[in-house]
Amino acid sequence: MGKKKSEQKNHSSRDTGGVPEDLQLVLQVTGPGDAELFIRHLTGMELSALPVEKGLVKGTQVYDLSDEIFVAVASWPGGDGRSFRPEPAADLLVWLGGGEELQEALPALEALAREKDLPVLVVLPAGTSPTAVPAEGLTLHHTGDDAEDDARMLTRRMAALLAARGKEMLFLRVARQRATVLVTWVMGAAATAFGVAALGAGAATPLLTSLQSALCLRLASVYGQQPQGTLLEELLALPALSAAGRRLSHHLTGLLDQARLPRTLHTLTRATLHGVLAAALTYGLGMTCLAYFQSGMGKKMEDLVTIIRQFAEEYLRDHTGDRPTPASTRPDAPA
Repeated sequence: MGKKKSEQKNHSSRDTGGVPEDLQLVLQVTGPGDAELFIRHLTGMELSALPVEKGLVKGTQVYDLSDEIFVAVASWPGGDGRSFRPEPAADLLVWLGGGEELQEALPALEALAREKDLPVLVVLPAGTSPTAVPAEGLTLHHTGDDAEDDARMLTRRMAALLAARGKEMLFLRVARQRATVLVTWVMGAAATAFGVAALGAGAATPLLTSLQSALCLRLASVYGQQPQGTLLEELLALPALSAAGRRLSHHLTGLLDQARLPRTLHTLTRATLHGVLAAALTYGLGMTCLAYFQSGMGKKMEDLVTIIRQFAEEYLRDHTGDRPTPASTRPDAPA
């Protein structure tokens, strides 16, 4: 932050704190709609309270949402809008408004999307007919009647557009309804874990550890956490966590063997059990990380390691009567 609104300077000379431009996010907002209301709805922030600079394009004001995330606000020139120029570093253009102004601007917006390879999101006012905007190459968002539901849908849509540029994690750092996207990340990782375990070697494989590590790292990044060294690898390789997965898999497989199913059905059922177990462990781990970061409790990854270690140890004690075997003496396979 560090700059007051009255202390404006050119956006090209701003102090980025050493952050490379490819690790920054610039949202370009234009159109007849209310940009301040839009940013408040999306992030909960007030533009009038944020540091502001002059953009590279004449008439553009650039607001700092954080050290890496900026909103460039500019008036639409009117008419067909062919003279409009977004900020050179813009990652997404958001048009606010509808009606005749949008109809006139559509060719220019389509040209920007096509010629500058710039994603364009058109945010239509509530009540606009879905067939009233025959746009090509543009993403339409119809504002809903329920503010919170609309903010969730808008967040998902913008995150999807920015994912193609690898900027969705930056965007989610300031999105008020970020959890709606993060939960889908957790569910997606759980679904992948199901396939890995069902088609692979069970519920405790190096590939699953890598998948779970990546999930936790993505969630940590959105909340501004930067785990040091091999902290996450140590977390996911804890004897307690590994033993919990292997022990439960062993119990379930034993019960299945007692059922004396035909060979093909036995194989399919065993693979399904491994998949369900891996998906459940991945989902539980992801939701635990998400709940921890959302709570704001201390915001230390070391505390999260302790929480998950305690959970896994209590699970083993309550469900198998065991304590986790120390790493130095743990066998490669369950007894």
